[in-house]
This record gives sequence, C-alpha cells and structure tokens, in this order.
Amino acid sequence: MNIFTRLATTLLAVLGLVAILASPASAQSLTASDMSFAFGGKATSAAAAPAATTAPVAIASARGMTQTEMQETQGAVAPVVVYGLAVAGRIAYVGITNNLARRTAQHAATRSFDSVVRLGSSTTRNGARVIEQNNINRFNTINRGWNRINSISPRNPLSSRVTQPYRR
Repeated sequence: MNIFTRLATTLLAVLGLVAILASPASAQSLTASDMSFAFGGKATSAAAAPAATTAPVAIASARGMTQTEMQETQGAVAPVVVYGLAVAGRIAYVGITNNLARRTAQHAATRSFDSVVRLGSSTTRNGARVIEQNNINRFNTINRGWNRINSISPRNPLSSRVTQPYRR
C-alpha cells in the first residue's frame, strides 16, 4: 500500500469517526446481511489490500494491532467496531470487535436481543476502547445493563480521553 492510499484510508476513518461522535443520532441498526459482511470480508480492490511486499507484522505494528488481529481484519478500512446490543429500544450492552458477524453470533448463543447498533469504529484498539467506554458511561450499561466491567478503568491513563462521566 503506498503512502497516499494509507493516508487516504486513515483520513476517511477519522472523518467517519468524527461524524459518528458528532451526531449520536447517526447510529444505525444493522441487518443480518450487513452483519454477515461487516468488516470481516476480503478487500475488493487492490488499493484496499496491503502490498505483497509489506510484512504483516510491519502493517500490524503500524496500526497498533497484533498480527492475529491484522489477519482477522485484512481488507477492512476501520477494523475495530464499537457496537451495542439493544433490548426493548434500550442499549443493554456495549462492546468492541474486529469481526461483528462472529461476535453477534456469539452473543446470540447466550443472550436474547432485538438488534445490533453500530456506535462507532476506529483503526486502533485503544481508540475503539475510548469510544466503547464513552458509550458504556452514556448508556449506563454497568449498572443497568450487561457490561460487567469498564473497558477503561478511571485510573488508567487512557481515561483522560473519555469524555462521558463515569457512573457509580
């Protein structure tokens, strides 16, 4: 992947993230067909796929991901998705994943929920954790939902990037 393609991909991901954060109403429910394709598919163009001469480890470390995470999300523009599980019109669980279809199937095996809502995405795991924690705080899923722990402890240095107040 050349430098211009990498910059364009990063810029699109950042602009998408800003649009999602600026307008929480833009969160949308995903259909079953959306979930089957969601971020786990192969790239459809040569520009979106990593160059054959670039080692997977180099790409993974440049994005702040492990080699395994990179292989699981090959071809995705924003590989780490923040999602919510809605029950009776209310977000009951907030999570992150690099393969939304797989994670939704895992939840469906143990829980009953109405829909999956895409709350945001990031090209880095830590970026997604910040979005996840903001939504855990926003929807209070620790006290009134299925989240058992915070994604980012209030004592973690990353908590300085969390804008929604923690709830007790």
